[in-house]
Amino acid sequence: MFSKNVLKLTYLEGLFYALMVSSTETYAIYYFTKKGISGTELALLTTLPVLLGAIGQLIIPRLVKKNVGGFLLLTHLIQFLGLGLIIHCVLFDSPFLAVLTGLSLYWIGGQNAAPLWLDWVSHHCKKSTFASYLGQRNAFVVFATMIFFLLFSLLLENGMSFVQVFSLGLIARLISSIVQGFLIFKTRNVFHSASELVEDKPCEEVMDKDVLYSFFCWGGLFRFGVTLCSPFFITYMINDLKLTTPEFVVLSAIPFLGRALFQANWVKATEEGRSYYGIQVACLAISALPILWTFSANYYYLIALQIMSGIFWGGIELTQVLMIQNHAYGSSRKFTGMQGAIFTVFSVLGALCGGYLLDSGFSIFDIFNISTIARFALAFILIFQARKFQLSKLSLRHGSNYLVTVLSIRPSLSNIMKVVPTRSRRSK
Repeated sequence: MFSKNVLKLTYLEGLFYALMVSSTETYAIYYFTKKGISGTELALLTTLPVLLGAIGQLIIPRLVKKNVGGFLLLTHLIQFLGLGLIIHCVLFDSPFLAVLTGLSLYWIGGQNAAPLWLDWVSHHCKKSTFASYLGQRNAFVVFATMIFFLLFSLLLENGMSFVQVFSLGLIARLISSIVQGFLIFKTRNVFHSASELVEDKPCEEVMDKDVLYSFFCWGGLFRFGVTLCSPFFITYMINDLKLTTPEFVVLSAIPFLGRALFQANWVKATEEGRSYYGIQVACLAISALPILWTFSANYYYLIALQIMSGIFWGGIELTQVLMIQNHAYGSSRKFTGMQGAIFTVFSVLGALCGGYLLDSGFSIFDIFNISTIARFALAFILIFQARKFQLSKLSLRHGSNYLVTVLSIRPSLSNIMKVVPTRSRRSK
């Protein structure tokens, strides 16, 4: 279990991590888009680095068997090198391959750090408090990221350069790595009984692997339909809507608000129902997003759409993880990594296809409409696959009850008070 001081330091590390994310992940794509890269290049920048990171996650189960802390710091170093290369590409005229390499190193380090960090935390936190600690820290990081997004927007408007913004991200990653290294050193000799560790549970039911693999494939195809247009929302906001930097940042940050505030509602809805209900509800909502973007360019309308996007994307990601855990106890890491790799491969293919269509003369609205049709078609197939797990179907009553729980405002607002743990919780 974490001591009070160690617990505080995990929040401090998360704060500097949020500073790095807010200064890099959105602003890097924004900067290079403004530099005039093609649709295909934009598709590569937004998907290939994530694909390489997902492939790396397939080998994580082997890496975490020993020296977790060392591998965790190694991923920090890889991400640090990626940030350095991004800054180099801003300072000096560089080929597209250098930009792609910088972002790839950034995502490879980041995506492979996440499961290693979770494994490290699970061995130093009581099982009974693990979920609440993780939820509170995640909410803290999300809100900190939003604040930094807005802060950097103001600074850029008042003369700060992108080199300075990315350099702050580089320094933030260095500080977070130092803090994490200290935490690893501080807890190196801390041991707990097996009952206190958060580990995969033994398999409690027979899993039909063919159904699971089929679900992964159809889920991947749904991601294909999604990424036909999703990378090009940035292009649409910058080139068509002519958003200012602050307006762009707000639209980019708002989905995090939906994720943070409604995450607990998805957990509650899943406890009262089943995770596959959430997948079906979220898929249908996500399918409608592109066509909704074509209805109006009103800024406040787009903010509402982004909140909706955050709510349902956060929901589908959570419920898919829960479904795998419910049907693959003892193999959750393996199947989660496999799902991530398959989803990302299809995402890359979808983005490349969308980029090709955009470069071939299709308008952005054509891409939105094609994506909407593909999403709905694949969503219904994915719903059918999700039903196979429980051999039941989502009725109108089930769906409406699930949505009422997910979209309930009262518990969502109460989550704001849980962003930073109370003093009594910090000492545990």
